[in-house]
Amino acid sequence: MSSPDLSVLVLLGVLSLTALLQVGSLRLQTWQVMTLGALLVLLLGEISPQEALHQLTWTCSSFYSGPFVWGKRLTGADILPGLGAGLFQGRRIRIN
Repeated sequence: MSSPDLSVLVLLGVLSLTALLQVGSLRLQTWQVMTLGALLVLLLGEISPQEALHQLTWTCSSFYSGPFVWGKRLTGADILPGLGAGLFQGRRIRIN
């Protein structure tokens, strides 16, 4: 049986840390966990910096990061919390 690929182990670590976002007293942000994972894969030599840049899909990256940027902006401007309160005011939300 072969040993697991290092990049798969890093991915599992990133997914675990993203789900937790807190390790002991250390509080992490999602971007910090993702950046740490990317740097770790580069430092372990799983992918070269040139290959990483070549494999980067800018359309996909902007598609996935766009909602986070807009969500942060709308939350910072107190638009999103007010919108959420207005939409769900007086409604009971059940999660089964």
